[in-house]
Amino acid sequence: MAGVLIVCLTSVLAACGSGPRAEDESSPDRGSPAEGSRLTLSIAPATVEPGHGIGITVKNGTSQTITYGLANKVERLEGGSWMDVSSEVFGSPNQAVREPLLGAAPGHVAGPDYDGGAEDRFLIPATTMPGHYRVSKLVDFSNSPLDEAKAKPAAIYGEFVVASSGT
Repeated sequence: MAGVLIVCLTSVLAACGSGPRAEDESSPDRGSPAEGSRLTLSIAPATVEPGHGIGITVKNGTSQTITYGLANKVERLEGGSWMDVSSEVFGSPNQAVREPLLGAAPGHVAGPDYDGGAEDRFLIPATTMPGHYRVSKLVDFSNSPLDEAKAKPAAIYGEFVVASSGT
């Protein structure tokens, strides 16, 4: 399944699920540290057939600038639990991507296309089982990527459906 990524492959990042997570993992929308604000990860299209691609957009409804990378984790809903299927989608447990530091200012939407040619997109392999999936991405609320003392990483989620081929 190598080569299923549209993004340029230059390095392997750690899986997104290795860091701290927001409290409620069942919802694709995450609250931010700022009361009443929201951070959203959207997948387009919301329904995709195996062999087609999806794009990932981050909407920052917080009062802080956020930073993140192109690495994503993919999970499938099985029996009421989310199971990591990143290996099935990317061909390894970790998505191989370039490592640009991306960001979204307060009140802005970013992605799936970024300056410099970076894209937050990937193909769903033709062998992917139909079902309900989600993508997770780690974001950092630090005002400066170098200010680790302020870092408050959280996972955000966006859900999509893989339909049967030909439907």
